[in-house]
Amino acid sequence: MLECAVRVPDHGKLAPWRFLAISGEARHRLGEFVAARSLEREPAPTPAVVEKDRLRFSQAPLVITVIARLTPGHKVPEQEQLLSGGAVCFQLLQAADALGFGAQWL
Repeated sequence: MLECAVRVPDHGKLAPWRFLAISGEARHRLGEFVAARSLEREPAPTPAVVEKDRLRFSQAPLVITVIARLTPGHKVPEQEQLLSGGAVCFQLLQAADALGFGAQWL
């Protein structure tokens, strides 16, 4: 799936994205972090919202994150680099679907 995803337009061959695979206990720690951020951002979130954030990544055995890594000042504008990263996300979803996996873009 990752090999398929990286075949998107990338004019300067910058690969302005990075993949981070999160599995095992790290998924639960990420959920705890997201729940804590929810409490910071929203003064009084409902317990259901906080719990949903806490469990958000616990259902999947593997979470693939895509991180934008832009190169400022390059001849390829940052906006195009960001769009290339977005195309990677979309292509990753398409590949997962084609292989019969469930996937969603958060």
